[in-house]
Amino acid sequence: MSQQIKYFSIYLLVFLSLSCQQTTRPSHGKKPEHTKTIENRRNSFGFYKSFGFCNSEIGYFSQQEADDLYADKIIKIDKRNEIKSDSFSAFDQEKWNCIKENLNLKNDNNIKIITTNANFPFEKLTLIDDKYVVVSRDGYFFTFILKDTIESAEKIHTLGQNFTPLFNMQLTGLSVVNSKEPDVYKKYGLDFSTICNCNSPSIYLNKDAKELIIFNYCDKEIPFKDIKNKYHFEVDKLEVDGDKMVVSSRDLELSFQKVENGKIYHLKVLKGKFPNNYVGNDLKSFYTFQPDKFQKASCEDYDG
Repeated sequence: MSQQIKYFSIYLLVFLSLSCQQTTRPSHGKKPEHTKTIENRRNSFGFYKSFGFCNSEIGYFSQQEADDLYADKIIKIDKRNEIKSDSFSAFDQEKWNCIKENLNLKNDNNIKIITTNANFPFEKLTLIDDKYVVVSRDGYFFTFILKDTIESAEKIHTLGQNFTPLFNMQLTGLSVVNSKEPDVYKKYGLDFSTICNCNSPSIYLNKDAKELIIFNYCDKEIPFKDIKNKYHFEVDKLEVDGDKMVVSSRDLELSFQKVENGKIYHLKVLKGKFPNNYVGNDLKSFYTFQPDKFQKASCEDYDG
């Protein structure tokens, strides 16, 4: 009996040993395949706006017809079809100046020619700053913008609806000229420094181009494209909190807060340094989009 128990114990130990080896042995099954991420080389552009050739009477469309022509068109371009170029290879001087003016472009632009086989009546497209696609026909330019930019612009539009008067208008600095005056249009005004010394900067918020422009008040009658001394800041973010709007760019952040029942706005510099070279050292704390409603200082015989 003891001999049988001995053999059974040996058999049990051998069985357990083999079982452990089978469960701990690494599997030689097929290794999982690594999924390769394929770089997305295609960018989508949606219709932005159309405009006629500057200084030209030639045009086969009305403005509405031009806007409707490609309103629903989405262009997808393949980066592998890009050919680096320059503005004057793509357009003559007059047309390029027209495009820069209407798209508020800066200098040193990145120009590429795109060949396409897409269902679109153009063999070549011009890509500007990896943001705009421009084509032309029959006296009109048709521009398309990167879809990510459209979504960002729509967000800015929604956020800024309560501050609509601040956009696409020249904002002029005001000073308190009579603190005891209950009438806001007499309490604040355009002072001697602004009117006579030309020492006060004005501001322009371009909602379409998402751009903040700073220039001198005395250049207010000059078209923006012809103002020599001005500063451009690309707006990265727009935040609205009640009666305050914060405009942020990489180098400058400003807040505009409604005061005096929303008739004027209190300006604060939250980040960065407000530029003053050639645009004016006398930065005002209050700004308006209706300067003609306020009193202006008299320069009399002062000639600056």
